Amino acid sequence: MSEFSIVETAHGKLRGKASATCLTFKGIPFAKPPVGPLRWQKPSAPEPWTGIRDALEYSKVAPQEQSPLLRVGDASEDCLYLNIWTPALTGKRPVMVWIHGGGFLIGASSQREYNGRALAESGDVVLVSCNYRLGALGFAAFGDLLSDSERSHANLGIRDQIAALTWVRNNIAQFGGDPDNVTIFGESAGGMSVSTLLATPAAGTLFHKAIAQSGASYHYTTPDDAAKVAAKLLAALDIDPAKPDKLWEVPAEAIVKAQRKCIGVPVHCGPWQLPMQGMNFIPVAGDDILPQATHAAIAQGSAKQVPLLTGTTLEEWRLFSTFARMAPPSQKGGAMVPGQIAAEQLPTVFEERVPGHGARLLAGYRQLAGTQTDPAHLEQLLETDRIFFVPATRMALAQAELAPTYVYRFDWQSPMFGAGHAVDIPFVFGCVDSPFGKMLCGGGPEAEALSKTVMAAWLAFARTGNPATPALPDWPPFDAAARHTLVFDRQCKLERLPLAVRLDLWDDVHG
Repeated sequence: MSEFSIVETAHGKLRGKASATCLTFKGIPFAKPPVGPLRWQKPSAPEPWTGIRDALEYSKVAPQEQSPLLRVGDASEDCLYLNIWTPALTGKRPVMVWIHGGGFLIGASSQREYNGRALAESGDVVLVSCNYRLGALGFAAFGDLLSDSERSHANLGIRDQIAALTWVRNNIAQFGGDPDNVTIFGESAGGMSVSTLLATPAAGTLFHKAIAQSGASYHYTTPDDAAKVAAKLLAALDIDPAKPDKLWEVPAEAIVKAQRKCIGVPVHCGPWQLPMQGMNFIPVAGDDILPQATHAAIAQGSAKQVPLLTGTTLEEWRLFSTFARMAPPSQKGGAMVPGQIAAEQLPTVFEERVPGHGARLLAGYRQLAGTQTDPAHLEQLLETDRIFFVPATRMALAQAELAPTYVYRFDWQSPMFGAGHAVDIPFVFGCVDSPFGKMLCGGGPEAEALSKTVMAAWLAFARTGNPATPALPDWPPFDAAARHTLVFDRQCKLERLPLAVRLDLWDDVHG
């Protein structure tokens, strides 16, 4: 086999790397660079090119603040590119499109843990990953703040994801993929993006199945709250809304720096409108992309034909509380690295995060925790449930009324982070023994065995809409009566009505 492979797309020819088992194409433009007058604008189709364009290296990543959680390399506003791994250029394979996480603030499709080769080869699928605009550049919603409001659009990061899916629909057959069998999947903000796309009319028939890992349909806000964040951003950049031209002139680095000053502006998320600080550049309901609140749209059938696989890790917040102890003070205070809290702060913290219910929830979690009175542990229980477990359960209950829905939980305990946020990623991508995998999950033969099981389940779902495999216990669809949940651990098991007492604590917290 030649070292390279040539594919002709709708926009021009691409040269990718070829091996005996996988062909890889990196840095494929799926939209025009959103620079100059196209900053704050919705994406448009890429310009065609002549000759053969090299697709051999990852593109630069979206502008972002460097994080202790990951190192993503050089950034540029010219970041709207995708990557493809495929076993062959002929055939009609299931397509899996990965949307990376990072709190809508950081991350990139080029992170080494997202290498799609293992999934493509082991499952005979076409794996795609894409970048999208982050932070203010991707999610600032200026609304009527600017004198010329037509010059900017909201939900640009979600629009970028739709543009990538549109490119996939129009071109993936040339890479051996089936445009009529596309599964979107993502973790954290990627899972929240998947959930948002379930509610997005513009996504239409661009995908056919969805996997939302540690991110559900409660992470959107209102135009009024988004405008408060945008106003703070304008003030931080010293921009007069009546003379907004500077928004198109200021360097991207200055915008990323100004985002830091917006951390303290709370937005209210989801149908229960609970406050969220730090992660406040998020999807906004109320425009052409997201005309309805995400959870309401899903409950009303926006994705009634789409099978869903969703779940969380057992101790989501433990990752963040660990970094709160480890990170230098300059990194603390944001969504990715929160500050530590003391015991005497717990009543205030609980009430601030769930207004009107703080004292009751604190008492309930203290009873559940027993002798584990560490404030970080109690906060971990609250935030795991508030941000991840309860929204995922409620989204699953809504979608289960309309389409086959399956729920999982990751209980695997890693040496450093326990069953914390993102522990599932190396298992899904088959990289448990890579440096990243070992750091996050510990690696080793048991981890490798579980990774094969997890990959098989994800691949089965992408192929058929059902994650059942011979290696797993019987895994019935989710419903309100039993809430069957597949627990991934050293020994996988099926649980009925899992964590019922914890879930019951939230019965009175609703929208």
